[in-house]
Amino acid sequence: MAILSIRKALLLTLAISFVVAQEDTTASDDAAVAAAPPAEEASTLPDATAVGAAPPTKHEKPKNCNPAPVIQPSNPVTAIPGYEAVVLTNIENPRSIAVDDANHFLVLSGADNSIYSLREDACGNVDKQLVLNGSILGAAPLREGLIAFREHLYVTTGDAVVRFKYSPGQHSQLSTQPEIVVRNIGEQGLPITIDPRGNLFIPKGFSQAQNGGTQVRRYDVSKVPQDGYDYENAGAQFTAASANGAGPLAYDTQGKIWGTSIMGDYEQLSLFDITASENTTIALGTKTSDIKFYRGLGCSVGDPETMGTTDGMPCRWTDHAFLAAPNAGIIHIPYSDLAHAPMGAPETLFGQSDLSGCGAGNSCVSPTSMAFDRDGRILSVSTATNEIWIFRRIYNKEAGKLLTDKANAYEAAKEAADEAAEEAAELKKKKAAKGGRGSKGGKGGKGKKIELTEAEAAASE
Repeated sequence: MAILSIRKALLLTLAISFVVAQEDTTASDDAAVAAAPPAEEASTLPDATAVGAAPPTKHEKPKNCNPAPVIQPSNPVTAIPGYEAVVLTNIENPRSIAVDDANHFLVLSGADNSIYSLREDACGNVDKQLVLNGSILGAAPLREGLIAFREHLYVTTGDAVVRFKYSPGQHSQLSTQPEIVVRNIGEQGLPITIDPRGNLFIPKGFSQAQNGGTQVRRYDVSKVPQDGYDYENAGAQFTAASANGAGPLAYDTQGKIWGTSIMGDYEQLSLFDITASENTTIALGTKTSDIKFYRGLGCSVGDPETMGTTDGMPCRWTDHAFLAAPNAGIIHIPYSDLAHAPMGAPETLFGQSDLSGCGAGNSCVSPTSMAFDRDGRILSVSTATNEIWIFRRIYNKEAGKLLTDKANAYEAAKEAADEAAEEAAELKKKKAAKGGRGSKGGKGGKGKKIELTEAEAAASE
């Protein structure tokens, strides 16, 4: 027999002792029970890569960093265990937030009808610069729609969608004139989305539900006519089956479009598919102002003891839906991997701790728009409190090592338990072959002592 390490021999001896001690209460062909794997997070699903895989890592801050100033929140908030929510900066009346390909944050302010660029350095400090003065659009106010896509910045204004030439990472004011993308929409404040193929989706909102105007239309932004698309006479209709009203939209990693619709008196999350005979839906029970799917960038693994290998969302949350729900918080909707449909109950990740005083002139933390950055963190704006929030996992630079140690210990214990089961079965066969010799002492007597001695001798060979 191969020589075993001291640690392995001890584990094997203990495991055999446990199996033999239980032989009178279990069937003779029962295998030893392996040690439990490392503890999972206290949330909906376990980390898929928490055991037996190289964990994602985070770039460390430079050692000579000047710490970013701590901004006190307007109201106390509560985050789920292992995570935190902090105020990144303040902008008056923030309405929408987007992240460009250079990981710069863009915030639309309703106070001065402008768009600001937020540049975060390696130390977490934020520099704010004006990139679009809304006066370039005349009297037309900027609405909630804001998307950075490839080399353009898309915004909604009046009942149109316009775009500006923009370079990802740009931190200076735009000087080009707007180009009309879609006009004559007939409704203002639309939550637009653009999928990776360059399809712009525009919903007719809830206000159209009562008069039969409900629909979602799709336009190719790579082929915009000189004077823009006319909403009703161009594009393709892309309506959810049996949808009654259409709110915020988002696309998942499979290219499917999801959004909110009204069914009766409540909102639900629905799959928008013109070919579907029946919707895939989940009741939300709350008003929703924005939807995003997590792409897995900057994802982390960990558990309540190790914390996260990065400050991004868990890798197991990839392609799950997340909602910005005013006066509720940021909500996570778990999705199944195979069918990719909503599963399980929604969970609130963070929000104001006490919502009882909201309304009636009291300003509460109330997310109205959200986005994921390249590091897997959630950015959101609270219009009522003039705050830009960042929700992240608590990072531990030792998390990867701790997870690896847990995985190694689990494998060692499992291997020892398997060998213990084999040794125990062999001992029982030998005892049976001897006609029961060595078991006369009964439970806890000489027979058990002999078995333990044999097991120890076998483990030490």
